[in-house]
Amino acid sequence: MLDMTCHRCGSNSLHVAEDAVEWDEVICRECGEFLATYGAVMAAIRPTPLADACLKTQWLARGMGISLAD
Repeated sequence: MLDMTCHRCGSNSLHVAEDAVEWDEVICRECGEFLATYGAVMAAIRPTPLADACLKTQWLARGMGISLAD
């Protein structure tokens, strides 16, 4: 689910609550180290609205055969 590794032991075995909400902890199963909150991890992997709009514009232009590089 989450592509993270523990900065203490290097393990990628993480514990996250089954029905996690923003303030739930993401911890390492091996050493118990707190890594982040679920909300912070989800915010980091979610694209920003500006980046998302730019990518959609580029995909639309390519689909229509328009070059944006000129």
